[in-house]
Amino acid sequence: MKETLLNVALAIAILGGSALITYLFARAMYLICPQCRTLNARRRTHCRRCGQALRAETPVHSLRIIDPRQASAVASRQSVPWSAPREAENVS
Repeated sequence: MKETLLNVALAIAILGGSALITYLFARAMYLICPQCRTLNARRRTHCRRCGQALRAETPVHSLRIIDPRQASAVASRQSVPWSAPREAENVS
């Protein structure tokens, strides 16, 4: 009886450790949809099951491309040659 209980405890410990390792691996490799709890690859921006956005992103239409001839003037004002427009600038 004592040996059976020891074997059961050992099996539970092995299964619990395996579940913990699997959980940590899934958290590192996948994004979990907040709406439907589906695992999605990290490269995805929207859930493959329900279409919910997986992370907040800057929309592409709010970014502006800088003409390379103006890059030196822009670099003195900001550190990145492309970024979301500033509120005070007159963007056309």
